[in-house]
Amino acid sequence: MSTLLGNLDPEGATGPGLLDRAKALDKHDIPMRDPNGFDEGAPTDFYTAPEADKALEDIQRIVELCRDQIGFAPGDRGTGAGPRA
Repeated sequence: MSTLLGNLDPEGATGPGLLDRAKALDKHDIPMRDPNGFDEGAPTDFYTAPEADKALEDIQRIVELCRDQIGFAPGDRGTGAGPRA
């Protein structure tokens, strides 16, 4: 996520806070997708509801930035209609 965000915003206009959020999300990626990401148990055994809520908040902020960058209005759902005119 942090690499993609860096490519979207190469000059760092979003500030370090958003990049830090993306780096936090990077740490969730592999353990959640890889069945061997933990020595034993499932990801649900290790993640808490507050951690999930924080991750959702972080990704929502990044999605907002992406939508702003490509010109989608807040209500657009990426339905293929394309950017605003």
